[in-house]
Amino acid sequence: MWKQLNERAKELNCLYEVDKITSRFELDIEMVLAHIVSVLPQGWRFPDRCKVEVYCSGQYHASEHLIRTELKQSSSIIIDTEKIGEINIYYIKPVKSEKGIFLAEEQRLLNAVAEKIGNFIRYKRLTDVAVSNSDGGDVKISENGLMDWLRGFHLNETQIKQLCNVPIHFKKGETIGKQGAITSYFLLLANGLVKSYIESPNRNFNFMISSQYDFIGLSSLFGNHYYFSTTALSTSLVYLIDKQLFIQLLTQNPSFNIAIMKWYCNSYKIIFQKLNCIANKQAIGRMAETLLYLCQDVFFSNIIPGTITRKDIASLAGISTENAVRILSDFKNDGIISIVSNQIEINKIEILKTLSIAG
Repeated sequence: MWKQLNERAKELNCLYEVDKITSRFELDIEMVLAHIVSVLPQGWRFPDRCKVEVYCSGQYHASEHLIRTELKQSSSIIIDTEKIGEINIYYIKPVKSEKGIFLAEEQRLLNAVAEKIGNFIRYKRLTDVAVSNSDGGDVKISENGLMDWLRGFHLNETQIKQLCNVPIHFKKGETIGKQGAITSYFLLLANGLVKSYIESPNRNFNFMISSQYDFIGLSSLFGNHYYFSTTALSTSLVYLIDKQLFIQLLTQNPSFNIAIMKWYCNSYKIIFQKLNCIANKQAIGRMAETLLYLCQDVFFSNIIPGTITRKDIASLAGISTENAVRILSDFKNDGIISIVSNQIEINKIEILKTLSIAG
């Protein structure tokens, strides 16, 4: 019992050290990988026999006196489904153990380390793109509308420029934020269309579609994790907002603080309504409420553009894509909606409201 607890403690301490180094985004990749190689053996049962090597983004680091043996454990380093490297653990001497060479907990630890490395490198890539986009001069905020929107939060010109200092463009389909990734920033959507969703092994759940002028990931402000994933549904411009800068503005500007709280409460109201819909309504009621949400809260129009796919709509409603297509077809046959070139036009919004209430 005590031996097992000791092993878990070693693994947690190792993960804590990796977490600390991968949270320091001012460091370069080479330094981070070298530190990980040095601390990783301490998380395994036989640290004196444990050696590490990591290939990643053109970098290679390994423990001294590494010997590649058949006593090997591996995990891939992946960013947005692209394998960018691999981390390997070797025992350089034979190991006798009734529980096998490597523990299942050690494999989970290695997978977690690989994920943290991937998240670190992804953030470094984002900041590199942001620097190249800025051309070394003052960043110009792309839209007067965004300036006006931010002024509505009681921010002055200097404060707005501080928030909008790191612009990044994303193409349709690109991942903006990854669920569980450690971040020191969150996002301000200047233009475009972004979906936020919870990932699960069986089916993802879209809980919000954001159009221009919206904060994304603000829930991570006082935590370490980006609790959900975000993907661009169309070409989008976002600004990375440093959490510490944002907290500083909240502290110094009480009017801004109150305005953000109002925005935050309104966002949670939408999420609570969606949870109530998923928990208490049948498929037709869910679909009706989803179409109303897209019309009234996202596009402010009776027309839902084709950038929102049937799969996206199904995920918002918490039903299968096949079921969503069937219900939309029934709505079309009943004249409630029209479908032209993948666009959905709401013809009878009062009927949709009735179906939503009836559930």
